[in-house]
Amino acid sequence: MVLGVQNPLEFEVKYYETFADSDDDINEIPNPTTYTIMTPPTQTIFVRIQDLGSGNCYDLSDFIIESIDIKNIK
Repeated sequence: MVLGVQNPLEFEVKYYETFADSDDDINEIPNPTTYTIMTPPTQTIFVRIQDLGSGNCYDLSDFIIESIDIKNIK
């Protein structure tokens, strides 16, 4: 979803808790699929999309994740 129509074999996608970490490529979230929100109910996640060919070309973005209490879902 983050890559859109770009070839996933040409790019690496990494996730971070801060913009500075994403820009410096440090403290990557090790397993985004099991990530626990640190400041519920919402948290901004920062994304680094890096070209695998050069390793020097990258773009930064962000999105907000939201925690929902499933007990309140009908």
